[in-house]
Amino acid sequence: MNLKTIGSTVLAVIGIATLLMISSCSRGPVVANVDGTKISADDVTNAMNLEKGKYDPILLKTPANARSFKQAVLENLIQEAILLNAAKKAGIHVSSDELKKIIQDTQDPAIFKESSIPENIWKEKQRRRLIISKLIQQEVTDKIPVAPEEVRTYYNAHKQDFYQPTQYHARQIIVDNKDIANQIVARLKKGEDFAALAQEYSLSPDRKRGGDLGFFNASTFPLIFTEICEKLKIGEISDLVATDYGFQIFQLLEKRQPRQQTLDDVKKEIESLLREEYMEKAFDKWFKEQREKARITVYEKVLEGINV
Repeated sequence: MNLKTIGSTVLAVIGIATLLMISSCSRGPVVANVDGTKISADDVTNAMNLEKGKYDPILLKTPANARSFKQAVLENLIQEAILLNAAKKAGIHVSSDELKKIIQDTQDPAIFKESSIPENIWKEKQRRRLIISKLIQQEVTDKIPVAPEEVRTYYNAHKQDFYQPTQYHARQIIVDNKDIANQIVARLKKGEDFAALAQEYSLSPDRKRGGDLGFFNASTFPLIFTEICEKLKIGEISDLVATDYGFQIFQLLEKRQPRQQTLDDVKKEIESLLREEYMEKAFDKWFKEQREKARITVYEKVLEGINV
């Protein structure tokens, strides 16, 4: 990435939610003030430390590149401040349940070992990321107009994308030992509960749900899953099957016949797709208005004094 383009688009800020948030109690001299939100030299330094690993250190040693880098990092922090201030004015907040779900879905146990980001800082970053996402959804995405004719035209041009092949709803048990697998099969034949045995033995993450895979087809799950399930009757349990994933047993719960989804079925999906196409232009216009309304002061001498 060219150093002059780092942070040039706010969409990048939304995507990564900036690598470091502006601290609520900024330390050090103030580099910028955005409607009362202060960005300190420490904020800029910490953000640079997290960003500069992406670049050749020799490249960053040249005065012109170092200056561009600092300005770009500060710009990201200014953009985030504008967005968070806009979210506050719009009354947008994140509930503890929403934050808990985001953290459960994204948290990698290795993330804190491989980075210098403390866990509490990382969690706060996820909270702010979600706030910004909700802000953009409410203030930009949901307000992009999509005419019914556009939706109909898109549907007619992409009808094949809305054809649903046969879908299967099944449970699975996956183990890596054939003897254990055979013992499970024997217990199933005696009438023991499939879900209970999946929770006890299965190595797949879906064990928590009793091995429930939800609905799937050959385009969303490995082909072997469909090949096995298409031979089963509702409620029937498969024989033990050796696959690339281990020794597997399936139970078919439901089956949906193939069908062509109607325009009414997929209207909201198409509207979302079209809004995504228009999103960047709409966001740029909206953010330009937010920035023009914001009172932003940058203290250039303080910025010049920060070492890369």
